[in-house]
Amino acid sequence: MSHLVWRFETGTTNEDFQQLKQKMYKVVLEADWSTVIGSGFLVCFLPKTGLEQANLWFIMLVQYFEMEFVEEDLAEESLQVANYVSNLCTFLNVCYLKQYDTPAFVMKYVLEGIARFQNHPLIRTNQIIQNKQLRQLLPTNNMETVYGLLPACIPRLKWFQQSCLPWKAEFIYRQRLDALQERLLPMHTITGDLLALFPMQLLFTVLNSNNSNQMSQTNASMILSRVSLPEPLLCKLIDDRLTKKGCKKWPQYLRAIYGSLHELSDESRFKLFAFISGIFKSNQLDAAHCVLPIDILTRLFIIEQRADGDIEDK
Repeated sequence: MSHLVWRFETGTTNEDFQQLKQKMYKVVLEADWSTVIGSGFLVCFLPKTGLEQANLWFIMLVQYFEMEFVEEDLAEESLQVANYVSNLCTFLNVCYLKQYDTPAFVMKYVLEGIARFQNHPLIRTNQIIQNKQLRQLLPTNNMETVYGLLPACIPRLKWFQQSCLPWKAEFIYRQRLDALQERLLPMHTITGDLLALFPMQLLFTVLNSNNSNQMSQTNASMILSRVSLPEPLLCKLIDDRLTKKGCKKWPQYLRAIYGSLHELSDESRFKLFAFISGIFKSNQLDAAHCVLPIDILTRLFIIEQRADGDIEDK
């Protein structure tokens, strides 16, 4: 098994191979063979007590190589392919809910399988959520929500970045767009690694697009609010978007520039003051939309006071 895995690894030295071999040996040593064999190498048939990480990893590795050896002889509708796809989906759901930290040499084959069978009926039509064994394995009132996390979610986006497969760039781009449509957890909105997952240009594209849904635009603006935007982009947001007559996405634009107020020029700050004043004069604000404009006005006032203080000091 180590030699089979090594064919697709990026290491080149004997030391790299020995390290991989030790990792593989650890998986084989820790796997409960009786439980794995008793489940027929199907993740959804594992008892809850058998949801050990080594068991899951061992099943996915064995199944991947089994599929590789018989690839040319299998039709997409065959039972063996269905079992394999079912394993992929169940494995990802288990890892997501249990927050398992899966090693790259296992995840690589899982991602390759998802890419290869992404159009399989089990994935395309969500038939996997009807699986009674999966329901028993992961008891929840909303299986469709659980399945909806496949494959777009923050942990899996990190997994995709670990891969070194030829479809990586295109697949990650689609994953980013899909992930922005999910409600981001509070723990995700404050972490630096989340900011690294979404390039600034992609977030601006989503924010300005008329084809993006409100959840995607809200998430994009939230992430942008955590970084310091360069002045040219700030000017473009304020001049071309925010202060444009009839702008309906002003809450998202305000949130996007929230973390960069200290970067605004005097001219942009004046335009922002004028825009927010106009919002309040229109009397169209409900209670939910009042908080952010008031917060921004307060921060702008503090920035002005500090700037005046610096001038007096000089």
